[in-house]
Amino acid sequence: MTDSSRRMLIFRRIGVGLFVIITGLLLAFSVVIFTGDNIAFSARLVWSRCLLVLVAFIAVIGGWLTRRGLIPRLRRFCLEAGSPERLGLFRVVVMSLLVLEVLRSQPQWFTELPDALRVAPWGLEWMTKTPLFDSRIASAGEWVCCTFGVAAAIGFQTRWTVPMATVLATWLLALPHFDGKVDHGHHVVWFAMLLSASRCGDAFSVDRWLSRSDSPTDSIEYSWPIKFAWLLIGVAYFFPGFWKVWNCGLDWIAPDSMARQIHAKWIELESFQPTFKIDQYPMLLALAGGFTIVLELGFLPLVVFRRTRFIAVSAGLLFHFGTWAFMGIAFTSLQICYVCFIPDHWLTKTQQDDGPSSARPDLKARRWLACTSFVGLMLLLGNSWCGSRHLLESWPFSCYPTFDYFASGTSAKIVVEETLPSKHRIPVDTRQLLYPMDSSGELRLLSRIFSAATSDEPSNADRKIVHQFSQLIRDSRPASDRDAALEFLLYQVTWSDGQAKKNLVHRTTLAP
Repeated sequence: MTDSSRRMLIFRRIGVGLFVIITGLLLAFSVVIFTGDNIAFSARLVWSRCLLVLVAFIAVIGGWLTRRGLIPRLRRFCLEAGSPERLGLFRVVVMSLLVLEVLRSQPQWFTELPDALRVAPWGLEWMTKTPLFDSRIASAGEWVCCTFGVAAAIGFQTRWTVPMATVLATWLLALPHFDGKVDHGHHVVWFAMLLSASRCGDAFSVDRWLSRSDSPTDSIEYSWPIKFAWLLIGVAYFFPGFWKVWNCGLDWIAPDSMARQIHAKWIELESFQPTFKIDQYPMLLALAGGFTIVLELGFLPLVVFRRTRFIAVSAGLLFHFGTWAFMGIAFTSLQICYVCFIPDHWLTKTQQDDGPSSARPDLKARRWLACTSFVGLMLLLGNSWCGSRHLLESWPFSCYPTFDYFASGTSAKIVVEETLPSKHRIPVDTRQLLYPMDSSGELRLLSRIFSAATSDEPSNADRKIVHQFSQLIRDSRPASDRDAALEFLLYQVTWSDGQAKKNLVHRTTLAP
């Protein structure tokens, strides 16, 4: 061993020792901060932000110190070849999900929603004044989109059907977000955009069967769309984790805070029954909260390296299983898209290559790589910008749900009742009336109407939204019941002794 190697080894040992000492001091000080009775929340929040910055600083320094080993790994990530079979399978899954999302969301219904009940996503206010918001055009576009989507899924003329289905779906799936609540299924459109800029029809496709040519060899032009999909998933996770720590600090993972988050969701989803009453186990709640933040912040760097990718994918699937089992939040379409993490050698007979591709791409391949790179970078930059700006209500770029708040011990529930001429009261099934909306969108709409109905000095907009909602209910009722008076009842719901308890706090009659 040379003198320079010895000195380098000594410096590394000193660095590791200092790192262990500093980490221990940080953890000890964190315990003091978060267990002290006299420590204000503002001080804990500042310390949580400092910890976040310190972790990022340590990661940067660690990357710099290990750059000789890190740079080849990053180069391998960028240049390793991918199989057309994995990209083809990803196309089948994504385009099938695209068709199902268009059919499930019923975009035509939202174009027929009264104008006062609409709230446009950020940046899309202009759409309501164009033919894109016409119900007949939306209905025709839905069928055309599904036709192209099915053709793209089976791999027929993918060079044209995939981009056409993607463009139409980007428009159609924007329409259901005009109810005031953006449903975060953006990833399906992101992945379809990546597939539109790739050779995704070279395997598992009708095009491949009709061409009757030899199977294409593995190439980086098949791996880059998959890699961009991985990075987009990582970005979708990262910003929710960042905002949790930045706005709530490590107090977010406290058992009481986690229990209130879960109870609020249980109250919102009245029919949901958790598979396990995790709210009765404070230690499990804290562990689940800590696991959530670590996953969201760590998924992006872990997925880049092959040795840690399995950890990231396993943790991601476990996270989604937990949110489904304990909170009824499944994110099924994103879990299905995890098919992009299937290793290439599971689908092909070729041996797994541990190094970057040595084959130089030809002119045609370089053009596809340029298209994939442009679309992928646009998606990464757009979603990173939305994430850094905390823009949750936007389309097609967005920050995914952050839950960066402390849920209160109570939740609001609004019930609409009809009072018949016989003085008999019957509840209005708003869930059936507003069935294309999810529960969060329904609650937001009812809250807006209730606020307008109870305003001390109602504006013309307040009167309009109340009138149009009343008319929407009356149009859905038999002619004999259309003269019934409508009342809004506001309940304060608390979770106590393992059940939701309602308390009526306000009642108001909607003006005719």
